[in-house]
Amino acid sequence: MRIAGLLAATILIVACSGCDQSGQPEGNAELEKMNAEMAATNSDLAEAQAELADAKADFDSALREREIDISLPELLDAQPLSNKTVVIDVIEDGKYKIQDEQWDTEQLTEFLHQLQLQDPGSAVLIRGDAKLEFRCIVRVMDLCNSKGLHNFSVATIETE
Repeated sequence: MRIAGLLAATILIVACSGCDQSGQPEGNAELEKMNAEMAATNSDLAEAQAELADAKADFDSALREREIDISLPELLDAQPLSNKTVVIDVIEDGKYKIQDEQWDTEQLTEFLHQLQLQDPGSAVLIRGDAKLEFRCIVRVMDLCNSKGLHNFSVATIETE
């Protein structure tokens, strides 16, 4: 698109500025002006041509990258880190439930410690009532982090 514009500008420069009715330049000064304009246009054309060459090289490189055939190694005895997801319900500040059993902060801390020792890849889902202050959820996140359980997520549940 840029090259077409430059070509059009070149044609206009030659066709209209400082020419008599037969299309010939009117004097040396006008001819020098036209030559300078043509040189600038040629410089712009060369720059645009270099940009096109760079773009084509980038495109060709990306195309070659997509065509690379890679065979990924296979694991014969691959196991997921953990199939276990522990759900911790935050029911109020300092009170938690895991599988219908109520826990305080000290008990939850010990539970998370034991979970990390037994199954460090366990996922922890922290659920909290929407009316709770978020700091109550953050406390459980901090406990998980401090015990080396980094695979956790947060969900909220609404109470009536």
